[in-house]
Amino acid sequence: MQPFPSLQTDRLLLKEITGDSAQDIFEIYSSAEVVRYYDCDVYQSLQQAMDQIRTWAANCSKDVAIRWGISEKGNGKMIGTCGFNFWNKQYSSSPLGYDLLPSYWNKGIITEAVKEILRFGFEEMKLNRVQAITFPENVASTRVLEKLGFQNEGTLREWGYFKGRFQDVYCHSLLRREWKV
Repeated sequence: MQPFPSLQTDRLLLKEITGDSAQDIFEIYSSAEVVRYYDCDVYQSLQQAMDQIRTWAANCSKDVAIRWGISEKGNGKMIGTCGFNFWNKQYSSSPLGYDLLPSYWNKGIITEAVKEILRFGFEEMKLNRVQAITFPENVASTRVLEKLGFQNEGTLREWGYFKGRFQDVYCHSLLRREWKV
């Protein structure tokens, strides 16, 4: 996807994550609250943020994934990320992921950002299905998905090994025909 598609909403800019944003990415992923439901540990170094940025860039250049940095208009600070984690072109589908600094939670930011990338995914990438996985105790993330029209397809029992134990997750999906602008 070149050039990288920058997007915007009423309050937000969604843009490419580059090395210039390493400190912001480090701040996001060094928060235990942010990575609580991720299959990674809290970042301990700026190098981890740089490595993650390189991975996102490589995946985007291969057209297999895309991750946007989220910032408020008028403020260049990246406060979160969102994107499609694996674009399966054959099946026109992709899993969705997002994160946000805790000080910005409960302000509708993720809902607003994800709504815009869903528009891009369904209209530009021609996705038919977007899937999201949440932990049962992550009520806030499930609420975001419900607001956006995702359906809970059920529980995937002991789906992954995270944080030292096998974990159940909920599987949510949104189909293009169900998507509302």
